[in-house]
Amino acid sequence: SFLFSVGYGIFILPAGLALASASPRIVMAVGLVTWSVATIATPAAAGAISTSGMAPLLLARASVGAAESVLLPTMQRFLSAWTKPDEKSTAFATMSSGFQSGTILAY
Repeated sequence: SFLFSVGYGIFILPAGLALASASPRIVMAVGLVTWSVATIATPAAAGAISTSGMAPLLLARASVGAAESVLLPTMQRFLSAWTKPDEKSTAFATMSSGFQSGTILAY
């Protein structure tokens, strides 16, 4: 949904800034827990449309996007710490192609 992209776009910069001062493991863990809670809440929010309107569902989708925004900066931080300088481009290309392959296979 559109609000997934809005949540992602708004929070990707703060996610990157959080990595400058916090452990990437903590940032990834917080993002994963937030993403999981928002994903679990999405069906309930969709079911509540008749009583609460669209706001809970749109908030859930924006929250999923915001939580997912920590993934790319955190993975880049992990790759920069865990790979040799001459292997970084290959590692990043492999990771990026994995994201795209997953999207293709999902459809």
